[in-house]
Amino acid sequence: MSKEVINSLREIKISLITASDKIEDLIELVRSNKYSINILEDIEKKFTKHIKEEKTSNKLLTVKEVAKLMHIDSAKVYRLVKGGYIKSLKMGKRGLRIPESEYDIFIKENLGSDISKMFD
Repeated sequence: MSKEVINSLREIKISLITASDKIEDLIELVRSNKYSINILEDIEKKFTKHIKEEKTSNKLLTVKEVAKLMHIDSAKVYRLVKGGYIKSLKMGKRGLRIPESEYDIFIKENLGSDISKMFD
């Protein structure tokens, strides 16, 4: 079996932490020759596409855009930034910009939590 295929699957495993168990199973299947390379290449392409999509979400959001996404006012977004809950970039006269990835991290880390205390 090709070492490239095994190495590629290992790289995918690192990039997709949530799918790590499935990737390890695939590596074992490759080693035991139970599945054809074509099927594994198709799976690899799908995972690679997913990884690329995640990496390209470097869009910078304005405070107003984040406020609209969260259904809160801009002042509360500024409090989240000032409190260190959301990382941002200072853009001089253009104000603050919040990387979409940082917004996503904040949402994932606080999902199901009461964030109202962060506004105090």
